[in-house]
Amino acid sequence: MPKVHSIRMATVLMAGGVSLAAMQQAQAAGFQLKEQSAQSQGNAFAGATATASDLSTIYFNPAGMTRLKHSGMDTNISYIVPSSTLTLENSSNPTSGLGTPLGNGNGGDAGGGVFVPAFYGMYSYDEDLKFGLSINTPFGLSTEYEDGWAGRYHGLKSAIMSINVTPSVAYRINKNLSVGAGVSLQYVEAELTKAVTDVGSANIANDGKSSLQGDDIGFGGRIGLLYEFNDATRVGASYQSRVRHNLKGEVEYKGLSAATIGALNGAGKQSVTHDASAKLVTPDIFSIGVSHDLNEKWTVLGEASRTQWSTFKHLQVLDNNGVEDENIYQNYQASHFVALGATYRHDKHNTFRFGMAFDEGAVETEHRTVRIPDADRYWLSVGYGYTADNFDVNIGYSYIKAADASLYESNTGTDGMISGTYDSDVNILAVNATWKF
Repeated sequence: MPKVHSIRMATVLMAGGVSLAAMQQAQAAGFQLKEQSAQSQGNAFAGATATASDLSTIYFNPAGMTRLKHSGMDTNISYIVPSSTLTLENSSNPTSGLGTPLGNGNGGDAGGGVFVPAFYGMYSYDEDLKFGLSINTPFGLSTEYEDGWAGRYHGLKSAIMSINVTPSVAYRINKNLSVGAGVSLQYVEAELTKAVTDVGSANIANDGKSSLQGDDIGFGGRIGLLYEFNDATRVGASYQSRVRHNLKGEVEYKGLSAATIGALNGAGKQSVTHDASAKLVTPDIFSIGVSHDLNEKWTVLGEASRTQWSTFKHLQVLDNNGVEDENIYQNYQASHFVALGATYRHDKHNTFRFGMAFDEGAVETEHRTVRIPDADRYWLSVGYGYTADNFDVNIGYSYIKAADASLYESNTGTDGMISGTYDSDVNILAVNATWKF
């Protein structure tokens, strides 16, 4: 791949492929999606690795399956509505030594509603041995800015779809200790676009567009422990491994002058396309949770997790021969999530849930980009559940407010400069239905 192509691809991937999903302020640091259970949503995911009261434990802590008596299946849908707007302070054109402003366009609201599904199934072999399957989206979502906005050379659209398929098994060793494990197959598909200056045109205001599309399948694993001190108190811990991906696809340039297309080895064409690849590693996640029944009515919950986002220290871009063209420093940091919650059982049918959480951002101010204006987030959640003999329904709602996120992104000669402050929040509504048999 010619050097100019690898550089542009590296720039696109650094800003977007690292965040990929970048509905950054939406759920968790970076592009992680915690929204895998309406029941846990109501508690702001406090106690998610210890509660083990619904089938989503197959994802959060497979060892928790030993607490579930019946075989069953669960369908969960989360509707996530993030809003992220930039108060623009300054910008400049990449072809003019960072001297020409790019206008006042802030790109509009980069958010937009999206549905995130999850499915769980479990077969209860006996009281001590359980088999489970989870199919969900642990990383995902998208951002899209208006075409003419001031930061268009840094990013227009970032979209990702991920699918995790994880068969799991759990076994109760004794009355106190259960263990669980699963093997994950993870599919990732990404699309990233940005504007490109047309250096071959007499009018430097002319823009083209570059787009990257790629996908890959990777493998990982999950292990969990659940220790029950007594009928009222238990602690759970889980570890989800990193998954290594080598996204393979192509980069396309279009909307450029014939001279620029020719310089990109596309003489006589309207557009030019090149094969490309880039390495992506989803992070390790370690979680620990606690659940304690105060009495027959009230349960208090706690959760803490660490997501090892430092897997994004560098982004490596390879040409068609596997030779490294670029290795770009990204400087993501490990992030932490802490949640407290409570559950109130009004009677055997009706349950109410409450929760709050702090979610630490994965990127420091000096490394924040338009594709991932990541910042600390604060959660408030409520939920309701109805339980019947063979059927459960849960609803969970969260409001998330992100701290103001200042931005200064500059790359002389390729993307220009943009600065400002992001204001972001998120509304999330989740519903699930569980059948027991």
